[in-house]
Amino acid sequence: MFASNVYIKSALILASFIVSEAMYASMDVPSLVRWYGIISLFLLVAVMLPGPLYRLYPELPFKNDYRQSLGGLGISAFYFALLHSYLGFFFTLLGFQGLPFLSGIFLWALIVGLVSFLILAAMAATSFTWAMRELGPWWKFIHRFVYVAGIALIIHAILIGSDYRDLTQPIGLVSVIAVTVLVILQAISLRRYFVTHHPGVPSWIFTASISFILVGSYYVLYSLHEFIAGGHVH
Repeated sequence: MFASNVYIKSALILASFIVSEAMYASMDVPSLVRWYGIISLFLLVAVMLPGPLYRLYPELPFKNDYRQSLGGLGISAFYFALLHSYLGFFFTLLGFQGLPFLSGIFLWALIVGLVSFLILAAMAATSFTWAMRELGPWWKFIHRFVYVAGIALIIHAILIGSDYRDLTQPIGLVSVIAVTVLVILQAISLRRYFVTHHPGVPSWIFTASISFILVGSYYVLYSLHEFIAGGHVH
C-alpha cells in the first residue's frame, strides 16, 4: 500500500508539473494567473470531498485509491496556488511596490489568499509518511485546517476573480455547484455524527443549527458577490 501511495502521489505531482508547463508555453500571464488559481481551487475541493463522501456512502468504489491520492492532490493544489501567487504578486501587482496602491477589497483578497496559501503550504510540507509519524495527533490537527483554506480561497476568488462576478459564466457556475455539493455532503455528515454521538438531543436542533449556518454563510457570500458585481471595485 505504501508503494502504491508513493506511485499515485508522484504521478499526480508529475502530471501537475507537465500541465503547468504546457499552460506556461501557450498562455499570457493574466490567463496563467486566472487558470492556475482555478485549478488550485478545484484540486482543493477534490481534497475535501472524500471525507464526507465516503462517510456517507462507504460502499462507493475507488475509496482506497482516492484516499491514497489525497497527498498528491494536496501538493498539486499548493503547487498551482504557488504559481498563481507568484505570477499574480510579482507580475500583475508588480511586487511589494504595488501594495500601497491596493484598495480595501483587493487588500482583503490578498490577505485571505495569503491565509489559504500558508495553510496549503503547511499541508503540502506534511503530506508525507514521515510527517504523519513524527507529528502524531498534530498531523490531523494541521490537516483539518483544509476547511479554513477552502473558505479563504473561495472568498479570495469571489473578491477578485473575474469568473465569479457573473455566476452564469461556466467556471463560476461549476465552482458554485461543486462547492455546494461538498457543503451539503459535509452538512449531512456532521448531522449524522451529532445525532449518533448525542442521541439525547433532538435531531431537529442539529438540523436547524446546521441549516442556519449554511444559509447565513451563503447569504454573506451572495451579498459579497453582489457588492463586487455591482461595480464597487475600482
